[in-house]
Amino acid sequence: MEEYGTDALRFTLVYLAPMGVDVYFSKDSCEIGRNFANKIWNAFRFLQLKRSQISDNGSVQRAADYKQDLFDIWIDSRLNSTIKAYFSSLDDYRINEVSKALYDFIWKDFCDWYIELIKIKTSEESEFAAIVLDDAFAIFEKVLKLLHPVMPFITEELWHSINERKENDSICISDFPVVEPDKIDEEIENEVIILQELVTALRNLRSELNLAPSVKCDVIINCPNAKAKKQVTELSHYIISLARIENLEITLTEELKKLAKFKSITSVTNNYQIYIKVEGLIDIDQEKARLEKEIKRTESFLESLNKKLRNENFLKKASEDVVESEKKKQQDFSMKLQKLREHLHELAE
Repeated sequence: MEEYGTDALRFTLVYLAPMGVDVYFSKDSCEIGRNFANKIWNAFRFLQLKRSQISDNGSVQRAADYKQDLFDIWIDSRLNSTIKAYFSSLDDYRINEVSKALYDFIWKDFCDWYIELIKIKTSEESEFAAIVLDDAFAIFEKVLKLLHPVMPFITEELWHSINERKENDSICISDFPVVEPDKIDEEIENEVIILQELVTALRNLRSELNLAPSVKCDVIINCPNAKAKKQVTELSHYIISLARIENLEITLTEELKKLAKFKSITSVTNNYQIYIKVEGLIDIDQEKARLEKEIKRTESFLESLNKKLRNENFLKKASEDVVESEKKKQQDFSMKLQKLREHLHELAE
């Protein structure tokens, strides 16, 4: 507790405690709880900073004119899906699944995606920034209440910091969140998953090209059908911002064939073909030389892994965990080698 904090220890123990099974505990595993607590603090600090900026800017609130967009509906749906899973797990005494549901929602949905979207929404719709932020705080407050039984100290502290409270107020006697089934929309959740996969694929391609965050690129997203194209078009301004895009073209296959030939690297996700145009963005000859060097290095490392996994003495003496770890490395580096070769081939065409 002195090293990691009481809440971090409590959360870690609950997170690692499946029903009816002993907890295999080590001190280092408290990193899970500490990192999670830090994530929650950082989310709160961001929201508070935005609140002070909006207050300083004299943002105009016109609630009657504000229309919820896809992501407002999505975060409400994800929150209520999480609350539903929360109570279902409690009913079955699966306490660790309660903590996992909260962890996934707070870390992935709220912090990794929704906060990034808030940055866009409060900059593009400044007149509605206060409304967007009020909604975010309302969601955050519900999350704190759900988390309170597991992490009582940080949640009490942050709950008091969101708004002014009476002296005797406490989060533990406030109204507990309930499921609002009419706000759960699986279709919307699936639409946002597509956006997340597209943005993640584009970010991975940027990383493989070693593009600095400040560098914007031209992108083509080829959609499997007209409905998909319409969905991506509606989300395009978010994709452009989240993936640092200069120009975005959204096409169907017949439209793509009519475009002038261009050098690119590509990726496929969920039946969408993604292209990042590389001409004018990187030195193609230099990039080809880099890829060839990286391919040789990866081939050499993969060959040493293959040799080790063909060695009967190693397989007999090594523990099962070590062997599985080496096999996982073999799989990862095989995939990396395939991607490197594909990119070199694309640049050489």
